[in-house]
Amino acid sequence: MNALAADPELRLAIIDWVMPKCDGIEVCRQIRSGPAEPYVYVVLLTAKDDKADIIQGLDAGRRRLSGETLQPFGVEGALAGWPTRD
Repeated sequence: MNALAADPELRLAIIDWVMPKCDGIEVCRQIRSGPAEPYVYVVLLTAKDDKADIIQGLDAGRRRLSGETLQPFGVEGALAGWPTRD
């Protein structure tokens, strides 16, 4: 977060879900709660593959409109078109 605040030209954040002081989900939320411009693209790296974790990551990394969440679409709807491992 300090790097993003110090350099407004940074437009990409590559973060891990599991970090020692602040997890990647919280970093995503902090980025998305900040100013909309300049837009910062976020890549959240993780080995987690549970559908609930994927939804949590997607939900944390997107801009919300008046508190909406992905829940109305359900897990299957939110993951439609995503490749699956069978």
